[in-house]
Amino acid sequence: MRCHLSRVVVPLLESEILMSSQNQAEEFRAARIGKVTEWIDIIHGEIQDLFLHHYIFWELQKIIENNEKLSTAHNHFFVWIGNSFVYSSSMFVRRQTDSRRDAISFRKLLEELCRPPHLITREDFVNRGAFRGARHLNRVKVPSLEREFDEIAGEGAPYLQRAQIRADIGTLMESARSIEDYANHHIAHYAARPYDFALPTFADLDKCMKVLEELLQKYYFLIKGTRVQDIDVESTFMYDWKEIFAFPWLKDEKERRTEQPSAPNSQ
Repeated sequence: MRCHLSRVVVPLLESEILMSSQNQAEEFRAARIGKVTEWIDIIHGEIQDLFLHHYIFWELQKIIENNEKLSTAHNHFFVWIGNSFVYSSSMFVRRQTDSRRDAISFRKLLEELCRPPHLITREDFVNRGAFRGARHLNRVKVPSLEREFDEIAGEGAPYLQRAQIRADIGTLMESARSIEDYANHHIAHYAARPYDFALPTFADLDKCMKVLEELLQKYYFLIKGTRVQDIDVESTFMYDWKEIFAFPWLKDEKERRTEQPSAPNSQ
């Protein structure tokens, strides 16, 4: 019985093309997972820096308030400290809502997770946690990992729904809106027309920081499989950073005069 060669070759070519296409899709997805994994670490560091600046600023306010001479002093140095904190914290927030193509921000990370195919799946999440620190699947961990994914994505959900991610984008943008507007119209650019929106308050910043912290904890866990605890800046210091305020910064006038270089002798 004769078999036409083309009837054998064509199915083989089709299967090879299909396998090649599947491999490319898997490689593309793996590259995207690698990208968001790198991004969440960068975002983690950015948010930690924001919390650090926030902590130092308010601890410094306590030092000033508890010092009678400082608390009653009217000095532009205090204005400079306040402006520096407001400007830097506003820009920290603005960076996390940046939508430019070349930006690494929380908004861009969440938008990347919304693109097909799904990057946060139950299978990936369970396998990542069950294989952590082991060469073989730790089946004891599987039930608890399944429950944890249920709590975040919904009972039995095979992946995190895009609607859930979009809702988190909305929460982020809403919490940062007034701060982003202030940064855009007053810090990054000087608007020709007076802006007619309400200026952000420290309470607005605190609320936005809480949202950033909660979203970081959620997506760091989903992407990397490890939990990020509440950010505790004070415990990160390995030294007494307030020690520099325990001694005068300026020498007294008499001591400064004695240390001034004498004028060269005229010839």
